[in-house]
Amino acid sequence: MVTIRVFLAVAAAKDWKLHQMDVHNAFLHKDLTEEVYMKIPPGFEKGRDGQSYSDYSLFTYSKQATRISVLVYVDDLIIAGNDHRATTEFKKYLNTCFDMNDHGWPGQDILLHRTSDLTLTRWYDSDWEACPLLPRSMTGWIVFFGASPISWKSKKQDMVSLSSAEAEYRAMARMTCELKWLRGLQQCLTVYVRDSMRVYCDSQSALHLVKNPVFHERSKYIELSIHNLHAPT
Repeated sequence: MVTIRVFLAVAAAKDWKLHQMDVHNAFLHKDLTEEVYMKIPPGFEKGRDGQSYSDYSLFTYSKQATRISVLVYVDDLIIAGNDHRATTEFKKYLNTCFDMNDHGWPGQDILLHRTSDLTLTRWYDSDWEACPLLPRSMTGWIVFFGASPISWKSKKQDMVSLSSAEAEYRAMARMTCELKWLRGLQQCLTVYVRDSMRVYCDSQSALHLVKNPVFHERSKYIELSIHNLHAPT
């Protein structure tokens, strides 16, 4: 769902026309006994301008000034692009390959802003040992693309935090991973922002841990549990 919200938010910000299609009776056929070979449609090749490495169900077509993005979910497709004629031709091409249903523009009860600065902003918080069953802390966050909410979650942390500062620090680390993934997804949708992603934290202890590269006696174990991605192989 996050990819869908990002897709729709980018389309709204760039004023792209949205189209929804699905394959007719995709699950009403019997099991196939033959070998089936599948390939990406022409122009939608793997690589920088093709299949997204952030989400393999997202494909982008780029030729000169023309941009078309396709998001696939099982047998449903959401198509958007900056060239209405090219998008229409692509839909005709799909109809020659499959028995497609064209639903026109998708209508969803999602409020997305057309005026956007195309930046990611995120608020997060943690609640130390808030789980009623286990001594685990809770992490919650919400991410905005401009003024449009695109990602939010509240979940139990995977490990026991020995202090509220550590719980906040773990929440910040998890949030940073989500932001890096969202930035990659943005780039696949031709949104390139050089500005830093803004993160808002209300824990002074966690902020001191971020700013101070020296791990003291009470926080040295965080290096093993959170910063192991930087360890040499």
